[in-house]
Amino acid sequence: MDSMQDRRGGGCGGHRATRELELAIQNDIDTVNANPRPFRWTKSDDDILATSKQFCLPTLENVETQTKINKTSE
Repeated sequence: MDSMQDRRGGGCGGHRATRELELAIQNDIDTVNANPRPFRWTKSDDDILATSKQFCLPTLENVETQTKINKTSE
């Protein structure tokens, strides 16, 4: 099945109004729900956790750094 972006006709800027985007999203939901299929994980739990760790740790480190900066500037 094509991705929602493919069915919609491209990436950012494909819709000129919020209502147009909402209708496109609802149409995609209706299309998928007309022929539902069970979701199948394609990665192992270890792969998913490793990816999450890769993206979450730098974010947490940035938050900690920003918190320290804020405390020293008070």
